[in-house]
Amino acid sequence: MNELLSPRSAIHAELEATRSEFHDLLTVIPDSIWQGKGINSAWTIKEEMWHIAWGMRFILDLVKNARRGIGLPRPPMFIADRLNVIYSRLRSARATRRSIARRYDTTHAVALSL
Repeated sequence: MNELLSPRSAIHAELEATRSEFHDLLTVIPDSIWQGKGINSAWTIKEEMWHIAWGMRFILDLVKNARRGIGLPRPPMFIADRLNVIYSRLRSARATRRSIARRYDTTHAVALSL
C-alpha cells in the first residue's frame, strides 16, 4: 500500500536523495579531473562542487530572510557574478572532498530543520 507523503516528509525525502547523490558524485569524480575544467565552464570541478555546497547555504539564508520579509539584495549582476567567482575560487582553494562533504551535510541538517 502506497501512502502519500506529507509535504514536509516529501521535501525531507527529496533533500536526503539529493544529499546521497551529491556524496555519490563526490566519490566517483576521478582525481585526474578534480582540478580540471568542467565542460563549457571556466570553473574547475572542485570549484563547482564547493560552489554547490556553499550555494545551498546561501539559498537557506534566503529562505530565512523571506520568512522575515527581507528580500534579496539587488547588486548589479556583473558585480555579483564576479564576486561569486572570486569568492568561490578563494574559498575552494584549500577545500577537500571531505570538507566539501562536511559543508554540504551541515547545510543539509539546517535545511531539514527549516
